[in-house]
Amino acid sequence: MVLYYIFLFVCSGSTLQSQGLTIRETINNIDTLLETNPYYDSFNEIAFYYSVDITSKKELVVTMEAKGTFKTIFKTKISNLEHSYKKDFCKESPDCISWVCMSKDNTKSDGCVYVSGTIPGGIEANYYQNNISVMFSIDAKICDKLYSAFNYLFTKVLESEINQ
Repeated sequence: MVLYYIFLFVCSGSTLQSQGLTIRETINNIDTLLETNPYYDSFNEIAFYYSVDITSKKELVVTMEAKGTFKTIFKTKISNLEHSYKKDFCKESPDCISWVCMSKDNTKSDGCVYVSGTIPGGIEANYYQNNISVMFSIDAKICDKLYSAFNYLFTKVLESEINQ
């Protein structure tokens, strides 16, 4: 019984520590998880590396790249995303987290995510889309940890000034 209480105390302490992270520390933790667990497309035999950042305008920036092949940047204001926690999100898609644009009109998409970069073949891509995603290795089983970190990051960014 004593071990049970020690376990609860240790777990609650680590939760409290994680809640005290700065925006920059949270971004660094997310980036470390994404960098060490890239998404691997076995059909095309290519690894995709994702990283994130937050701008001073409270925009989420997601960079996706395949080393030496292409790089694409996705950018949107966090306030334009539907980012409330979905209980079984990671059971539905354990290797990808996506957020969709909030629509002011239920009959159309607002396309709040700006996409820019180079696709294979050197073709420039500049357009808007209605979602933003990060992908990672399914083998790592890090979806819940990443989703919690993103929710913490979004809440912290939306509630405060950007002091990274």
